[in-house]
Amino acid sequence: MMKKVLLLTTIGLLFIAAKVAAQPNIFDPADAIVPYNSASPPATNWGNIQKWVVTNRGLGFTTSSFKSYHFNGISFRLKFPKTYQHNVADGKKYPVMIFWHGAGEKGTIYDNELQLLHGGQLFRDRVDNGEFDGFLLYPQNTNGFFGNTYYGPIIQVVDSLAKYCKLDVDRVLVDGLSAGGSATFEITAGYPQRVTKAAPSAAAATGLIPFIPNFVHIPIWFATGGLDTNPSPFMAQMVYDSLKSKGADVRWTFYPDQGHFVWYSHWQEPDFVAYMNDMHKANPLVYFQRNLFCPDSPTTARMGISPGFFAYEWQRNTGSGYRRSTRSRRCRL
Repeated sequence: MMKKVLLLTTIGLLFIAAKVAAQPNIFDPADAIVPYNSASPPATNWGNIQKWVVTNRGLGFTTSSFKSYHFNGISFRLKFPKTYQHNVADGKKYPVMIFWHGAGEKGTIYDNELQLLHGGQLFRDRVDNGEFDGFLLYPQNTNGFFGNTYYGPIIQVVDSLAKYCKLDVDRVLVDGLSAGGSATFEITAGYPQRVTKAAPSAAAATGLIPFIPNFVHIPIWFATGGLDTNPSPFMAQMVYDSLKSKGADVRWTFYPDQGHFVWYSHWQEPDFVAYMNDMHKANPLVYFQRNLFCPDSPTTARMGISPGFFAYEWQRNTGSGYRRSTRSRRCRL
């Protein structure tokens, strides 16, 4: 007979925060969508988040609930949670999904629309019907690829939303497809204290394998196709095996008869919405997911959280009370 050991963690103060621009709250779910006028393009105001414009791309669905903003050269769209009440101190906090688009959805800073092409309608509907009561944040790049010049500013946007709009910095899901799937891996590796979960599609970042110890505590669910060449099944297997060998909580969904365009299959997996909702930065990694033990066997599981937190505690359901730890990174059972 096996017995499951329950591991519970709470965190004191959170993380090393990114600097938030000193400005009044610019976000408002009632913001109108302003069409781009090439005759009088808006000027950028470096260092401040701005209300922005949109070029109508005729995507085939209504995008007006994604409000339009710009920050430090990056245009982005933002959808507010279904139950969000603006400027109401109701004690609520909301998760966020940051979505990184593919290379084909790049645009000028005045586009701010094409990044919604893949998944925009699906995730919009999941917010509107209450399946995911959180923010949707969609940055757009101008050259087809993301990088550190995008990740830092978007983290600053997240911090601003936390300050003014009740975003929960403990619940940050990063998602993306193709080049945006690579961006999902990159921001997870580069900002492990800020990312809670990752769900990249059609991407396998083999170049990040040496850095897995930096982000091993973050759950990752990635998907690839058997007919894809970038990433190839071999590349995906390398990433999966490397993560598993370090004890990561990783899931790889492989579609043997599909090529590169696997993202809708990934997002429509029966438990994908549950994966979006079941996240918190305080949830520890149980290395190698070893959490079942016979009653008469020693408990030897190891668990940990991302570095940078000053304290946490844990307990187990052995029937003999609980134990606590205030170590800064991890403890062993």
